[in-house]
Amino acid sequence: MSGRDLGYDSGMQTDNSGYGSNIELNSAAVDEMSERDLDAYVSALVATARQARGKDHVEVTKILQDELDAAGVSENDVVTRNLAETIMRSDGDISITVDSGEVLYGPGAAKPARHEPNVHGDDDPEHPDRPALT
Repeated sequence: MSGRDLGYDSGMQTDNSGYGSNIELNSAAVDEMSERDLDAYVSALVATARQARGKDHVEVTKILQDELDAAGVSENDVVTRNLAETIMRSDGDISITVDSGEVLYGPGAAKPARHEPNVHGDDDPEHPDRPALT
């Protein structure tokens, strides 16, 4: 893989299942990657996360760059620093997903709770459940 932008989402979501951050990749970029390149990229992120606990941003960035180099993956320096910061802030607890919803590693992104108010009614003005206006 060359220095292609995978559309890393720098607005990380906190996952309530124990995994601190979700790294979301762009589905269009992922679709262009070979299976080997995608596996190498995800493996480099996971290997970095396993080594990140207790380390600072500079150390995690170096680990990530070394892992990407060893995997034969080239990534933009800004993206590498952002990924390293996300991994460091999550203390190594990550999920990796694609914006299409596919989970590549971990439990995936937390889904926001869907609030369904306990309101019953009908559009029909004559319906008995429709509130009366005063």
